[in-house]
Amino acid sequence: SLINFARGPIVVEQDLRTALDATHLQHAVLDVFAVEPLPPDSWQWTHPAVTVLPHCSAPTDKESAAQIVAGNVKRYREQGLLPAGVNRQQAY
Repeated sequence: SLINFARGPIVVEQDLRTALDATHLQHAVLDVFAVEPLPPDSWQWTHPAVTVLPHCSAPTDKESAAQIVAGNVKRYREQGLLPAGVNRQQAY
């Protein structure tokens, strides 16, 4: 698997797609891309082995973040609901 939170062009996106399609990599979590915002027709949006993150960062308060994560886990376990993800209309 690959997690890319880096900045700058360190992942060759076509090579990543080839590795995922050939199952040399099981999954990729991506927060940065060669073109941003990620265009709506980019393969990363629909590839089953890719998770696109919203590309936002800020200082994190551990206590409030833990409460948010715990609440999300609880809602998922009790109701099967996940928090809102990427807004495809805004490409983030």
